[in-house]
Amino acid sequence: MKKAKLILEDGKEFIGNSFGYETSVSGEVVFNTSMTGYPENLTDPSYRGQILVLTYPLIGNYGVPGKKSTNEILDYFESDSVQITSLIACHATFAFHATTSRNQNDKGHMMKLRQTYPSLGEVFDRICRADIKFPEIVMKQVILETGWLKSKHLMSRNNLFGFRSKNYMRFNNWEDSVAHYKSWQLKKLSDNDNDYYNVLVRARYGAPGYVTHLKKIKWSQTCPLGTSWSSHYDQHQQDSIETALDTIGTEEN
Repeated sequence: MKKAKLILEDGKEFIGNSFGYETSVSGEVVFNTSMTGYPENLTDPSYRGQILVLTYPLIGNYGVPGKKSTNEILDYFESDSVQITSLIACHATFAFHATTSRNQNDKGHMMKLRQTYPSLGEVFDRICRADIKFPEIVMKQVILETGWLKSKHLMSRNNLFGFRSKNYMRFNNWEDSVAHYKSWQLKKLSDNDNDYYNVLVRARYGAPGYVTHLKKIKWSQTCPLGTSWSSHYDQHQQDSIETALDTIGTEEN
């Protein structure tokens, strides 16, 4: 089992075991003292974007209930998706027994519950660190394609930009989607391009009227000075993505 680290704003570090979807996240650390109700806690919209610490020492002992509903209201969940950015527990177990739980051999629902999606801030930070050109416009593309990261169809595929070959592409994680976009952009940009909207028109990105809709999206955040992919980027990963891009050809956006 891989190690994970929680780093607080004051520099304190806490090391533990990673038991879920592995990615770097940021958020406010909050806690809940309930002895039961972790499915409800994980899906509670009030915890949206936060790192949740569950103080009860054993989490997962009664499994994950199915999506049973009464009068169109879910019985065991507060919403239809995981809302937290990350979960911290003293001991997480996947050996469970409960009458409300799904079949123990059905791992799909459990894995879906454990996967979390990034926040807008995390995506934009990644775009900045990847040294993608025209980052503010690129972030608008993410927002337009995914509906402010709410499109289940694209987010379940970790596809932030609507890339497709015959069907929408699926990435191992959303960070790969950003790296893939960088490769695509490098192939489309020339040295004298200074209007990225024109680049997108020239590349025939999206459906007719795509750029018009893109310009209407409000995104004022800019990349902080000094953000660069530099030492964090895996060149081998970049090479493999570029190879995959070559095989897709003109069927992409």
